[in-house]
Parts: sequence; structure tokens; C-alpha cells
Amino acid sequence: LFEPSLRGVSPETTLVMIPDALLYDVPFGALVQSSGRYLVEDYPIDVAPSLSMFANGVKKLSRMARPRDVLAVGDGHRPELVALPRLQNAEAESMAIARLYPQSAVLVGDAATKSRLLKTLNQHDVVHFAGHAIASRSVPQYSQLLLAPETDGDAGSLFAYEVASQRLTRTQVVVL
Repeated sequence: LFEPSLRGVSPETTLVMIPDALLYDVPFGALVQSSGRYLVEDYPIDVAPSLSMFANGVKKLSRMARPRDVLAVGDGHRPELVALPRLQNAEAESMAIARLYPQSAVLVGDAATKSRLLKTLNQHDVVHFAGHAIASRSVPQYSQLLLAPETDGDAGSLFAYEVASQRLTRTQVVVL
């Protein structure tokens, strides 16, 4: 699908996808090239709702100060509570991301709880979440990030409505 357009495009070039209608459901990074490699293995990929929103975001980011610190959160969910496998490299990814910034905080494994995440969420320029998410198409505010449980009976879910209620005055970007 993309290969004719990618001839001569260097691998460090970010591909920006601006889908329409049903194309929002296409996992662009998971598209397989004729080489057998996923598209995301060779190109960084961004998805934007429109070209004007993407351009405005780029302009805004260029005026912002370079982020100096990160909250890196790794997969803390328990497969026995939510039937999804542990993400083998999430903790290593979180640690690697933390090393990219002069200041960092890391929440992985049992430390990656909802209360700890919410307590420190607005204390960082960047929040990087390496874990499972469950989207709810019918009720989007019930979409959730899976974290470590804090008490018996707690599945460790952080719902979209809980994040939306936060005033993120310091946080510049959240990576999921």
C-alpha cells in the first residue's frame, strides 16, 4: 500500500498518517511491507486527526522548552486479574526511556499503581506509559490503562474519565 510512496524516503523520516472515517481503525504501524518487516520497524509513525491540527501541534511544540524529566510507567497489571499477558519488555522500555532524560521517575511492576501514577502525573514534562490499554468504543470514558492492583479486588484500572479530571498544567506530552 505505502511502498510506492516510500521510494527514496529515508528511515529517519516520520510518516504522518491522517486517516478518514474507517481508516482510523487501521493499525498503520502493524502494516507488513513486502520485505516482511512491519512499517513501524523502518519508520517512526504519527497519526493526526487533520493536517491543520498536526501543523498547529508542531508549531506549538517548537515554541515549548525541551522536556527535562519523565515519568516512565511499565506494565504492572496482573494477568490473573485481566486476561492479557505481561508485556515482556515494558519494564526495560521504561528504564531505557528514563535514561534519556536528565531527571526521571520510574513506576514498574507492583509500584505501577493508579494512586502513585495520579499522585505524580502532573510533576513531569513527559509521561511514558508502556502497558496495556482497553478501549471502550461505546463509552469512551470507560477506556482504561491497566496498572498494578493496590488492594484485593482492585484490578488496577485507571479510567479515561479519571485522567480527564486531572489538570495537567506541567505535562507537555503523554506517550501511550
